[in-house]
Amino acid sequence: MRRLWNCALAIHKLPNELLLQIFEYFPHTSWTRRDEFGQFVWVELGWPGLMLVCHHWRNLLVSAPAFWREVNLRQQTDWTTLCLSRSAPYSIIVRAQDCPLEHLGDIQSHVHRLKEFHFSNDMSHFSLLPVLGPLFDGGMPLLETLQLTGRTTQWRGCPIRINLQITSDRFPSLQVLALQASGTIVVPQDLSLYAQLHKLELDGCFPQLSLDGFLNALAASTQLEELHLSWGVLADLPGAEWPQHVPYRTPVSLPRLRDFLLDEYRIDRISSFLAHLLLPPSAALFIQGRFSDETTNTVDAMLPPNRSTTLPALSLAANAHLTIQDGGYTIGCDDARSRIDIPENSQSPQATFKLAPGNPVSRFWNLNPGLGQGLDDLVHALGPSPLRRLCVDGTAGAVAAWERVFRAFPLLEDFTVVDRAYYRDARNVTSAFRGLHAASSTAHADPDSDSDSGTVACPNLREIRVEGTGTTEMFQAMRDCFQYRRDRGAILESLDVEGMVGWADVPSRLVRDISAAVKTIRTTTNDMSEWERGQHENDHLDRWPEG
Repeated sequence: MRRLWNCALAIHKLPNELLLQIFEYFPHTSWTRRDEFGQFVWVELGWPGLMLVCHHWRNLLVSAPAFWREVNLRQQTDWTTLCLSRSAPYSIIVRAQDCPLEHLGDIQSHVHRLKEFHFSNDMSHFSLLPVLGPLFDGGMPLLETLQLTGRTTQWRGCPIRINLQITSDRFPSLQVLALQASGTIVVPQDLSLYAQLHKLELDGCFPQLSLDGFLNALAASTQLEELHLSWGVLADLPGAEWPQHVPYRTPVSLPRLRDFLLDEYRIDRISSFLAHLLLPPSAALFIQGRFSDETTNTVDAMLPPNRSTTLPALSLAANAHLTIQDGGYTIGCDDARSRIDIPENSQSPQATFKLAPGNPVSRFWNLNPGLGQGLDDLVHALGPSPLRRLCVDGTAGAVAAWERVFRAFPLLEDFTVVDRAYYRDARNVTSAFRGLHAASSTAHADPDSDSDSGTVACPNLREIRVEGTGTTEMFQAMRDCFQYRRDRGAILESLDVEGMVGWADVPSRLVRDISAAVKTIRTTTNDMSEWERGQHENDHLDRWPEG
């Protein structure tokens, strides 16, 4: 009777095809875990929970192979068997993350249906070789995505190399290849395989290719959209000594590339490798070098000598940020925390260059490059670009280094400076304004001119944000800089003072002088709530704090 009553409900009058489309919005992956007694319990049912609603929905889902295509080998073998049988003849997606190795045998007779295979194991078991081998021996004609993750395996002191013979004739549909095997999996050598790849990710794999052979593989990768190389792939390339600086062959073009990641602990090899790649300016770039006491530890050393050709994005940057942290620093040209509207047709690239300590980290603390080197690298890396927005987050930095920055980017409109050394002297903020003032002081005026007007660095600069410690020295540097610029017609539109601490000892005359040289001041302070927002007017100045 209940089943008859359910059949009369309006929802059961929907066509089966429409119901299945609605069911598609439910998660396709079900999760289980072991309870305190070692038994599997459901954590997330996903779409299988719909089978508990009514008899009609259960029958509908049981007869729909598309819903049984995702097989998780960590689940009970009975469920795996159900998925494999009910998904036929559809292709299947198999996830084998840290599953018992014997469960891989359950899919042995179904490898011809594999569309995606995601495998993760510590690869320290010597028994892994005979388990993976039979799965790959006959090839996988429908496989589009292959992801293998593990760690280095050694047998009697010698590393174990697993060669799965990944070739185009055995894997004709492969488009995504991700080998994160820390020296265990051998990188394929078949050039025709690379010609069909859309994504290639190599993390700590054993290349078994020379630099020339690897560049030939990339040259064949005309469909490649994502390329990720990390943890020693370049350092482990065998063969003759790497070329120094000047590329020894025509750089490889990757016209469809949109995502590039390179993380390497040999900074010199990063430069040489990049000298042989033509990276499109529209691609998102992340390049990280891990410095040591054996290399030149600068971002400039990571960049190729022919960067104007191979890295055209560097000459197009409109936004940039420099961040000092974790013993290293990052230079990026994607976001500068700006309120200035970015034009809809802006082609500013997304590129990040990071210099980080090698391992062990403690060994390289004395090599901490600091803000001064970061500022110089910023100029060397992005000097030719039409930079309009810049954010610098770090401590210290010499006045001369800041002066070089403001001279290198004359089109700057928006500037943010942050000093994280709270409750100490605001050296970074102070040096920044002294550097800006030095870059536009009368000392750099035209010596052949009788005028004492001098020059103004970054004449379009109209918005500045400051975050740090409020000291008398810092306010003196700001006052000298802003007054000089005001007297020469370069009046600052807006000054944002955010999160300032330590205002108590700052003379109010300095605040008034700055207020008279800036059109608008916005304040968000930690310990002086009487600082208020407002336009520059004479009757407003009395509300600034007294010294």
